[in-house]
Amino acid sequence: MEWTILLQLLQTGSIVIGILVAMGTLRGRKDEQVVQMANIQKDIEYIKEKISGNDTLRENAQSAGISARSAHKRLDEHLRQDHGKVIPDQD
Repeated sequence: MEWTILLQLLQTGSIVIGILVAMGTLRGRKDEQVVQMANIQKDIEYIKEKISGNDTLRENAQSAGISARSAHKRLDEHLRQDHGKVIPDQD
């Protein structure tokens, strides 16, 4: 076999190997991006859950406030009627 043919075969083989390595590298990078996107999506879902939990907390606080106002109103009425106390309306 002549040296020129051998060199051409080596050159062609090097090019094919280079292309395969480049494709593997690109595929690996794409997999990393997929993992990163999945992590970002998971973080977004976690944040959404925490925000919706805050809405529930706000609703509970509002309910407690309404309940407390009602209790104060009943206590004031009781003090006015049963004990003759003068208590200004807080409305």
